[in-house]
Amino acid sequence: GVEDERAINLISTQVATEAWRWLDPILAQTEKMRDEVRRRATTFRESKWVDTYGRDGAYDSGWGMVHLREERFPRAMRALEGAPVAPRYASIARQRAGKAIHTHSDRVPWILTCHVALEGPDDAAYMVVDGERLPWTPGRATVCDTTFFHSAHNDHAARDMHLLHVDFYHPDLGDD
Repeated sequence: GVEDERAINLISTQVATEAWRWLDPILAQTEKMRDEVRRRATTFRESKWVDTYGRDGAYDSGWGMVHLREERFPRAMRALEGAPVAPRYASIARQRAGKAIHTHSDRVPWILTCHVALEGPDDAAYMVVDGERLPWTPGRATVCDTTFFHSAHNDHAARDMHLLHVDFYHPDLGDD
């Protein structure tokens, strides 16, 4: 991966760092979004979390998302103003304690995914993308191309990890 002075972990993409300027205002709002998540998302009933990996199926990943809406997460919504958000996910995501998402590919090469760690254990929650471990560190963004095989983990026994999860158009795409 490539590290940039603005606290961004980049993996599996060779986009110039200038393309990430839209992340600066989001990272500047990390504390306010963390407070919002502590007040709102950590108190949601289990049924509010959408597990895109089959909560009641053969694999209990512990992954869940609550899509961003102004009435739920106004600070997060304001932080995303002007970001090149793709029409897939803009959400607060949760990786439950002691759970992991199996290795998979999203197979959407026109989209990159950004995670900003908001609330959770230090050094116990992370992604593995194309064989490289990327810790979810509060105040840092992790940007990756999820067409590469990846998995998500929270090895902490008791604390869930909450993230801002944003899919955005790959900056190398043209307007056509």
